[in-house]
Amino acid sequence: MTARRPVSRSKLVSCLATSALLAGTLVALTSPAAESGASRGTNADPAAKLDASQSPALSAVERLALSDRLAAYGERNADPVALVQAAKIRKGVQSKPGTAGNSFESLLARAQALAPDNPTIAALIADARNYRSRDLPLVSAGLNALDKLIGRRAADRADLVFKGETPAVVYVQGPTSSDLDLYVYDEYNNLVCADEGDGSEAQCRWRPRWTGSFLVDVRNKNDQEVAYVLTANFVGDTGSKP
Repeated sequence: MTARRPVSRSKLVSCLATSALLAGTLVALTSPAAESGASRGTNADPAAKLDASQSPALSAVERLALSDRLAAYGERNADPVALVQAAKIRKGVQSKPGTAGNSFESLLARAQALAPDNPTIAALIADARNYRSRDLPLVSAGLNALDKLIGRRAADRADLVFKGETPAVVYVQGPTSSDLDLYVYDEYNNLVCADEGDGSEAQCRWRPRWTGSFLVDVRNKNDQEVAYVLTANFVGDTGSKP
C-alpha cells in the first residue's frame, strides 16, 4: 500500500487562498452591484403614479410649463396681460433669475414694451411686483435650473444623478420659435422617456427604481443656435457629454 505524501503547509495555504479568491469572485458576480443591465432592467418603475399633488418638484414644473405657455400665447398675440399673468405664476416657483428663459422680470419687461403708455398694464405690472405667492419656491421643490446652449441641428447631453424611489422630472424650455426634443436614458442605455413633440418645451417624468445616473439628451431641430433652460430635480451632476 502506497503511503500518501503529506501536503506541505505552504501548498495548503496557497490552496486555501485560491479557494477564498474564487469564492469572493463568485459572490461579487452574483451581488446586486454586479448585476448586468439586462438583469436589473430599466431604471424606471412602470407602475409609478406620478401625482403632482404628492411631489413638490412635479407641481413646480407644471406651474413653470403653464407660465411658459402663457408667455408663448402673449408673444404670439401681442397680449401684455398674458405676459403679466405668466410672470405672476413664475414668481411662485422661480427662486433666481434666468438668462435664457422666461424670467419674472423679462416677462414684465416684455409686457411693458407691448403697452408702454397703458395705465392699466402699468398697474398690473406693479401688482405683479407686489405679489406674494404662497407656492413653494424653486429651491424648496428640489429643482435646479441650468442655462444651456445648443448648436444648430445638434445635441446637448449631460449625465445627471436622480434619487431612487422618488419622482424625477426634466423640463427644457427655449425661445418660442425653437423646436426641442428630449430623451432620457438610464445607466444601461435603456430609453426611459422621450418627448418629441413640436414646440419650444419638452418634459420627461419617471420614478427611478434606484439612485443612478441618467443621460439627458436634448436635440435642437432648428437651423440656428438656441439658448434654453434645463430644469430638473437631479441630486448630482457628473458632467456634460459631446
